[in-house]
Amino acid sequence: MKPENVFQLELATVFASGRSLFMKLGYAYLLGLPFALITMPVRVRVIGIVVLILFTSFFGAATTLVSRRSDGQLSRLKLLPIRRNSLYSDILFSGAAVDLLQVGLVIFLLLLINGRNLSLQLVLTIAGTLVLSVLFLNLLGMLLGAVSNNSQEVHLIGSIGVGLIGFLSGIYLVPSTIEGVIDTISLASPLRYLARSLSAGMGESTGGILPIHALLSTLLLMLLIGVFLMRGLHIRPSGRNGASSLVRGGGNNQTQRT
Repeated sequence: MKPENVFQLELATVFASGRSLFMKLGYAYLLGLPFALITMPVRVRVIGIVVLILFTSFFGAATTLVSRRSDGQLSRLKLLPIRRNSLYSDILFSGAAVDLLQVGLVIFLLLLINGRNLSLQLVLTIAGTLVLSVLFLNLLGMLLGAVSNNSQEVHLIGSIGVGLIGFLSGIYLVPSTIEGVIDTISLASPLRYLARSLSAGMGESTGGILPIHALLSTLLLMLLIGVFLMRGLHIRPSGRNGASSLVRGGGNNQTQRT
């Protein structure tokens, strides 16, 4: 089946061959599995998983956008008769979907092996905050890629950004003099809630997960699953067949998140 939109085109590129799939997903599994299999403190497990998500989503999205722009792939996609916001939203959601495949299995194994007193409420909170975190980091990464001039610049700023985002999300231990400031800033970061829900899932007390967090996470999870299904199945209003047919014709200009 030929891709009907950029979302399908991106996923088709990842699943084009066993080698491309292994290169895309394998390294995340190799890096993440030790945090699920090796005995270590819960805090170390959580920090390791969150840093893996930062590199996979934020750093990956930033470097990929710059790479696409430099080799002309982004320019070719812009020639298609589709709205600019549709192009970038498909790149955003397809990148998030692939990243969830990368880190989702790692987190599943992490909780399967090390989970303690898991409840449906807690599982939904973890799933919702994971999806939100991956989407948020992909968006930040694309913004960084859009303002970076070359690969050297995006690698430098991206590496610093990974540490800074983690620091401001409150996942690291910080001096007591700035703990209150970081705790306040981290309220705006979904990584804070993901880290806390993961810790709670492995039996570490984090002050509890409020029912409102589980409710909001569930609603967000359902919304984003709906978006993934709509773009994946190409559900669209009638009268927009021209764009999809040309996207179908442009299926040979494959792109790849690196």
